[in-house]
Amino acid sequence: MLLWLVTGAALLAAALAVGASSAASVIERRTEIGLMKALGAGSGTVGFLLAAEQLLLAFVGGGVGTRWELFWHAWWERKSSAWRQRHHLIVFL
Repeated sequence: MLLWLVTGAALLAAALAVGASSAASVIERRTEIGLMKALGAGSGTVGFLLAAEQLLLAFVGGGVGTRWELFWHAWWERKSSAWRQRHHLIVFL
């Protein structure tokens, strides 16, 4: 049960971070958005480009986080396994 709560909290935090990044991106790029609209891009096209950018950011962030977790887990297992063998302890995880 606790694992589901932690997972839900992490997903909520990630969604809020992506939303904040999206809002900051729109605010910072007002002139670029105005130029795209002046050159004939519709609101749908601009929205699609901003949404695609945020989705790419979310997937890249998720991929980097997953790779980091796999690296960290492998490192920790190697370190703790060597420690358990050296001290002849049984550790249940």
